[in-house]
Amino acid sequence: MSDFEIINFAAGERIFNLGDSADHLFLIKEGIVQLLDGEMKVFAQILKGESFGEQAFLSGGIRGASAQA
Repeated sequence: MSDFEIINFAAGERIFNLGDSADHLFLIKEGIVQLLDGEMKVFAQILKGESFGEQAFLSGGIRGASAQA
């Protein structure tokens, strides 16, 4: 079994939602991911080569934002 899995998301597709349990962290191979607050306003963009979702994943917590491709 591999510790890594490649998942493709279409532009605009939701990756996870605010309040979801954190069972993955993500590395961006290509494209841009937008992080959205509770009002669905973009507050950050994550770029190719960067990671996101690690804080909630490593703490065993819940997502503090939504993410979309």
